[in-house]
Amino acid sequence: MEIYIIMLLLVYVTYFITNNTYRTSEKASKRFLMVSFVIIYLVCALRDYSVGRDIPGYMETYEMSSQYLLWDATWIYMEAGYVAYMKICSLLGMSNRIFLCVTYFFMLYPVYYTIKKYSDNPLLSVIIFICFQFLTFDLSGIRQGLATSICLMGFTFALKEGKRNLIIFYLFAILAFLFHRSSIIFMLVPFIVRMKYNTKNIIILLGITAVSPGLTGFIMAINSNNHMSKYGVDDRLAMGGMLVFLFAMALFMIYSSYVNKHRQYKYDNRKAISVNQLTFLVIVSVIFSLAFNGSMLSRSTMFYTIFLLYALPNAISILPKSTRVFCNISFHIGMLLFFYIFCLVPKTLDMVPYKLGTDLPF
Repeated sequence: MEIYIIMLLLVYVTYFITNNTYRTSEKASKRFLMVSFVIIYLVCALRDYSVGRDIPGYMETYEMSSQYLLWDATWIYMEAGYVAYMKICSLLGMSNRIFLCVTYFFMLYPVYYTIKKYSDNPLLSVIIFICFQFLTFDLSGIRQGLATSICLMGFTFALKEGKRNLIIFYLFAILAFLFHRSSIIFMLVPFIVRMKYNTKNIIILLGITAVSPGLTGFIMAINSNNHMSKYGVDDRLAMGGMLVFLFAMALFMIYSSYVNKHRQYKYDNRKAISVNQLTFLVIVSVIFSLAFNGSMLSRSTMFYTIFLLYALPNAISILPKSTRVFCNISFHIGMLLFFYIFCLVPKTLDMVPYKLGTDLPF
């Protein structure tokens, strides 16, 4: 697990150096993000194929893809978009290592781009990405990782008005669906971000949250062969404590918006998304997490939990300064503990031990 600890230390050191080198915070943030994601990218792209539970299977499938026609997706259970992507890479003569390097560029760049665009605190966003299961999952789940990143690129258009932007958003959503079916859940985003933020809607969403655990049994019974239950038992902490954390974050988001609403001098959010919109998205992530827990659909909740990358930093930034400092420090400590306890120690998705690839030229 040493490589992950070194990675985190490098992120903090990078932040300290850039923050004390550049005159403007905007330039410092851009350089920090760029260097941080280069570090994350190298960790992902250069590791051995044994790091990540599903990676050996992905590599074997990639090697097989060259044997089939470009438009033939009948030979594997994977979605047609991902199969076509593999075949294109194979036709271009990419080795397994180059394929992995290209794939992680496509997977990580949208995360980098959206943090730069939406986050008021890039350091905390990067720490959340590394520590709160997103990086852990990306080390194994290539198809869903790519689908999530495609959704993030489309999210920009979901925030804009006009039919044209809505059409572009749904084109991204359809593309994501062709990489992983679970991304269909993301198609609700335009409706969620356009909800009016008021007490009535907050109460309605919290009411749905309260009854959502009752949907689990119904969802598990949809498939008569019970295939959907293969992801575990009905345990509200089955996702490594994520559910408890998500619920706490939803309450924190509501509290933050309430404090800002009643302050004499409100925070002027310069980003393209408001904390109110992010609050709704986090609450919806709790609803889906409760309803889908114990089924295969639990993986699809990541299309909403990913908004924590911007929700927490932005919610903290609208609080009074003394509270802001305390919350910022608390979340950094909390995330580091979460990463160690729930990701590194249990070796989640076989991310530990870390090894460099044996096919690297150095």
